[in-house]
Amino acid sequence: MCNDLLRGKKSTVLPSVLCALAWTVHAFVAQAAGTSDPLPAAVDTLPDATQLLREVVAGLPAGPLTVQARSEGRDELDYLDKLRQAEMHLEWKNGAIHADYTIRDAFGANLARLDVLRPANGAIAYKLFRGPSLTPDTLTVLDLPLEGTDINWLDLSLGYLWWAGGRTVGLEHIKGRACYVVDLPVPREVATMCAVVRLWIEAKVHVLLQAEAYDAQQQRLRALRIKSFKKIKDLWMIEDLEVQTYPSRHRTLLRVLEVRRADEILQGSAEPAPVAVPEQLPPSAPVGR
Repeated sequence: MCNDLLRGKKSTVLPSVLCALAWTVHAFVAQAAGTSDPLPAAVDTLPDATQLLREVVAGLPAGPLTVQARSEGRDELDYLDKLRQAEMHLEWKNGAIHADYTIRDAFGANLARLDVLRPANGAIAYKLFRGPSLTPDTLTVLDLPLEGTDINWLDLSLGYLWWAGGRTVGLEHIKGRACYVVDLPVPREVATMCAVVRLWIEAKVHVLLQAEAYDAQQQRLRALRIKSFKKIKDLWMIEDLEVQTYPSRHRTLLRVLEVRRADEILQGSAEPAPVAVPEQLPPSAPVGR
């Protein structure tokens, strides 16, 4: 998913959804463009999936952060057919979550909001609100498309990072980066349309690079891909993130417009200059597919 990650010390990476937006999203290490990492280890030494996910979660920004984003829905011919706004308040700390995600129409009217709460080492609780006044509503399925987009609440909340029962099933390259592949069965208490979520976790620094959802017949339902990112101060900011649904291949691009930490703008029209990064990776870099 990301072919130009940074090699060196971990830096906190902010998911624009997910991923969020979550998707999302953590700490990267750099590598010269166009080169490939060798696949690490042998299959009989694959790491434990539970421990891998713990390390991914540990790399989430402690926050609190406020993210403003815009989603652009596009059809197979790349025509724009839906615009939405998103606002996220994110705080992950010591395994606990306190976050909310609001979706608005192109004119700023509220459509829906999801509150996500999780005590350290506890279960995730979701609260849904809908309509202009954000009236409490019943949350039925986490991965239904949101308000005419391809994005869903599971993408935004990255809830699968806390699921149990995962297995590390192999090693693959994602755009030149060696990754452990983790399959996560959907927990019984989680209502989704998918049966399994597959994650690609960077093998050296244990960063989530890609996520896909499959049904019980192993048919791919959706894929989440990072398109571009840059480093501002101590955070890696995802600028563009794409979610694609199958078999229609309709897709939604989520573009981060502004990121705030307290009253400081980290990304946006008044953002500070990017910090220096290794020569092989410019401060603003496309990622590609």
